Amino acid sequence: MQRCRQLLRFLRAEHGYAMVIILMLMPVFIWVCLLVIDIARGNSAQSDMAAAADALALAGARELDGQTDAIARAQAAMASLSNTVNFLGLDASGAHVTLHYASDGGDFLVRFLTDIPTSDDLPINDAYLAGHVTAVPQLARYAYVTVLPRSLRTFFPNPAQDARQDIPVIARAVAGSSAETCDIAPLFICNPLEATGQDLAAVYGVGGLHGRILRMVPVTNGNSRPGNFGFMTSLTTPDMSNQSTKAMAELFAGKENPTCYDMRSVTTLSGGHDISDGLNTRFDLYANRFNIDFQLYPPAFNVRKGYIPKDANNPNYCIMVAANPVNGYALGFPDNASMTRPTSGATGSRLGSGSWDITRYWLVNFGGALTAAQKAGMSSFPVVDPVTGHILPSRYDVYRYEIENGLVSTWSRGGPGSSGRNRESGAPLCAMSKNPLPQISDTPDKRVILAAVIDCLANPGGTGNTARPVRNFASVFLVNPLDIKDMGAAKLDIEIIDLNGGTSGTLRREAVLVR
Repeated sequence: MQRCRQLLRFLRAEHGYAMVIILMLMPVFIWVCLLVIDIARGNSAQSDMAAAADALALAGARELDGQTDAIARAQAAMASLSNTVNFLGLDASGAHVTLHYASDGGDFLVRFLTDIPTSDDLPINDAYLAGHVTAVPQLARYAYVTVLPRSLRTFFPNPAQDARQDIPVIARAVAGSSAETCDIAPLFICNPLEATGQDLAAVYGVGGLHGRILRMVPVTNGNSRPGNFGFMTSLTTPDMSNQSTKAMAELFAGKENPTCYDMRSVTTLSGGHDISDGLNTRFDLYANRFNIDFQLYPPAFNVRKGYIPKDANNPNYCIMVAANPVNGYALGFPDNASMTRPTSGATGSRLGSGSWDITRYWLVNFGGALTAAQKAGMSSFPVVDPVTGHILPSRYDVYRYEIENGLVSTWSRGGPGSSGRNRESGAPLCAMSKNPLPQISDTPDKRVILAAVIDCLANPGGTGNTARPVRNFASVFLVNPLDIKDMGAAKLDIEIIDLNGGTSGTLRREAVLVR
């Protein structure tokens, strides 16, 4: 009886009931805590893998510039990265996992795409990939990265199985490259090596274009071939009108171009504009309206070109004519020993090869002779002169040497005339005689401009504006003035001194995540 009363008192007692409830719910609390921890671990692992996919896609996409080695460079860039994922496992081996990319394996699957769906609502599935994956470097525009699945071992057991689970974690990213150049003269040139099958960038990289004049003639009626040059559209030069002709000359004189150009594709005009008055301001030659607006169009810092005053007895350095190279009063940069028409090239165009007469150029303009060591020191490539056996600098190398060694104002040896003034200095004496004085500077170098290089045989222009793919953007050195008013007979002499390096203008290359 006593025991029954004690049991009844115990059942009626209200002291310590919270402890009882806690003890009953403790397993639930523990399960919930484990579940929250697993959710946090999953979110962290997913974020780490997504960041790894993003980083790899961006690194690869930045190299996809349409060049023949674009995919190889993209793979090398991605292989240089390492990323980590945390909290996948429950022991030390799974707490911190490093992910690596390799072109033949690794922790990522990377595919290069030619395009992506126009809408984010459209998936990149197996069917889409089948039609848009490419191994051609020139066609690759996007890097599609998949982090191969990794298993997340849970703390929280599956109630149905009373066992921990392995949950797969995966991430994907797609990045594309965006490259454009802004504020440049709207010039394009046809690839002079297109018909030979040689890659322009590869030839340039081994010095195969070093010191070679490319003499180009203008495009006519939309027909363009190796050795032609022409013009891209801009916001101020959309067509072949007279207004566009005026604006085009101003752009080549150095006026700011409000247009940015995609480095993969540009729109070209079908014909030529007369840009001689504008371009020649860079050489301190001012004519017509540019002689009035001279202050807006300063010349280059070094304008040596082989010109002398028209009147030797009363020299006016704003009225200059090309010196007779035979007389040796002044001498611009000579041609190469061999000047031949490019393969399948335009009539009148030439591509130089072999030596150029640096010895006479130096003798006429500076007196004396350059030593082999001097020539080697100024040369940007170790290309050997077949005549002398010395390393031969390019014309651009010599031009820069004159600037960097204080030789710009040196007078050529000259000839008969008042006080021997039938001669030339590299200083822009016409601009320096103006009032107010134009701002003459070596930065930027006004004898260097950026030009789009187009495979004109594979991508011919039309009778109107034509969108055409770009092979490269080339920095070109203006060797001589464009002094012929008839653009049909004009010849533009250049040296290619850089490819895709942005020597002139503003080059912007970015990689952006698109998925």
